[in-house]
Amino acid sequence: MNKKILILCTTILVSIFIANIFMFGNHYNYEIDYYGDFNQDDIKIAYENSDIVECKEITYKDNVICINFEAKNKGVTGVTITIGDSLYNTRVFVHDFNIITEGSYIGDFDGIYLFEIEFAIFLMLLLWYYIKDIKKKAEKTRYSYSIMNQLGIIIFILFNVIRVLLNILFSHHTDFMQIYSNIINSFSLFAIIGFPFILIFSIYLIISNVALIKHEGKSLMNFLGIALGMLLIAGTMISTYIYDLLSNIMETGSYLGFHIGQFMEASSFVVLCYLECLMCSTIICTIKAGRHKPKYDKDFVIILGAGIRKDGTLTPLLAGRVDRAIEFAKNQEKEINKKIIFVPSGGKGEDEIMAEAEAMKNYLMSKGIEEKYIIVENKSTNTLENMRFSKQLIEKNKKDGKIIFSTTNYHVFRSGVIANEVGVKCEGIGSKTKWYFYINALIREFIANLNIQRKKHILNIMIIILAVLGLMAFSYYGKIL
Repeated sequence: MNKKILILCTTILVSIFIANIFMFGNHYNYEIDYYGDFNQDDIKIAYENSDIVECKEITYKDNVICINFEAKNKGVTGVTITIGDSLYNTRVFVHDFNIITEGSYIGDFDGIYLFEIEFAIFLMLLLWYYIKDIKKKAEKTRYSYSIMNQLGIIIFILFNVIRVLLNILFSHHTDFMQIYSNIINSFSLFAIIGFPFILIFSIYLIISNVALIKHEGKSLMNFLGIALGMLLIAGTMISTYIYDLLSNIMETGSYLGFHIGQFMEASSFVVLCYLECLMCSTIICTIKAGRHKPKYDKDFVIILGAGIRKDGTLTPLLAGRVDRAIEFAKNQEKEINKKIIFVPSGGKGEDEIMAEAEAMKNYLMSKGIEEKYIIVENKSTNTLENMRFSKQLIEKNKKDGKIIFSTTNYHVFRSGVIANEVGVKCEGIGSKTKWYFYINALIREFIANLNIQRKKHILNIMIIILAVLGLMAFSYYGKIL
């Protein structure tokens, strides 16, 4: 499905919905569940303003009394329905073109189920469009932030489709604001799973990071999981207090206070939803990239550097990257009898006695790799320079050589994106990560991805908040009419 077809289908759905409202919107069926003996003469209807709507018909079927109201003039009126000893109160709004909503300014109306059904269809069309588009992009490269962001959108849409379909199947009395609220809350995982899960997850984060520091040493990044675990616990407690405070404002305050509280709550849910979708897509892309198995036909393998020990030996993390490159080289030689050239890449840090590339070269030779199959790149200070400088060395050796890079599995996706940026056509392989490091590593990748595209994400969040504000303002305007 291309964009033109999506726009056409959306236009048709919107046109059908609008036509339905204008054709049948001047009537509204108010339904009451009633299990007693039905006698139409027992039903009394009183209006605050009898010039707004009038009752045209009363029917009874399957234990439901249906009172059909017809619009007379634009305005608002309270309606009291008396059935024996039972009282039912509601408010009815008549808008321009004699369109009726019940309960609130943008409340329930005849045809709202058509809106839900059409909205579900639209979401499924949108889901199909993004899936097709992401497949098309994946044919060019498997490493793309655009793919990651669209996967987040797909996850969000999927959860909303499920939420809307459940609402259609099991909800019999709803309104536009309730549908909107359901959409906002549909993917707020932390709101669904609650504090116990967050507490367990936070404790696991802290324990895994204590083990990480024990095995890999102290560094600012290695304390990230501990900080996040404590932040989650504190944030949940604070947000619970704020939620209770907002609830009190919404319940006891004015219309303005109610809508301010509703806007703050809705905005926090939507922003949280946005970040959760990105987190899920980051995890999926990271795991998938780390498990990818390239074809055995490569000429060069770039090994991305990491910190080395004070004595110049490799840390377990860096040794894992080199071992993974050696494993691929041996398997390729076994499969197609083709040697591969190793390109260890990494410069000398201020606290290191030699360049990381030199340390990797020593390790490679200790594993039986001949020096003539090693090209050292010892000037880079980050992943971007790893790729750029390694590319320059490779092109001097062989034009159009087939390249892979070896790094830790959690780092493959982001490294692939960086490789694309500097024009290195390659695939990645990943070494396994210790259990105590993996969660911390995923958090690092998520934060790194957010930081790299921070302007775009800030803009998206601002658009989301403005959209929520617009709907809240529209709702508030209707409340004070």
